[in-house]
Amino acid sequence: MIKYIMLMIAPFLASNCAVAQDANFYSLHPVQLEKALEKCPGNHPAGVSCEQLNELALRANQLVSELHYNPQVFGKKILALQETLAKLEVELTEKPDVDQLRTTVNENKTQLRERLAIVKWLESPRG
Repeated sequence: MIKYIMLMIAPFLASNCAVAQDANFYSLHPVQLEKALEKCPGNHPAGVSCEQLNELALRANQLVSELHYNPQVFGKKILALQETLAKLEVELTEKPDVDQLRTTVNENKTQLRERLAIVKWLESPRG
């Protein structure tokens, strides 16, 4: 009986371990982005071109510069994004069929995740 349960659970566990390393992954994991850029152009990761990795690195560098130049403003932008997202998500629950609103919410979430990834990478004790 336990064998059958394990056989049924194994595919789900295996799929959770395999991380799709696309542009979104690298925008949220600056350390892996650096490692992938070191391998370019000879051995770039599947699903992402070296050009895309360079664009992601430029974006990450802009955020790093912004954080180092003025950490308080960087933090205020994070708070402003969180407040905007909260308002937009309330509006989205009222108007669930507005695609432009959904797109705006997703863009703001992406910007927030990128900023938080940079803070985690550079400012947290464990990075």
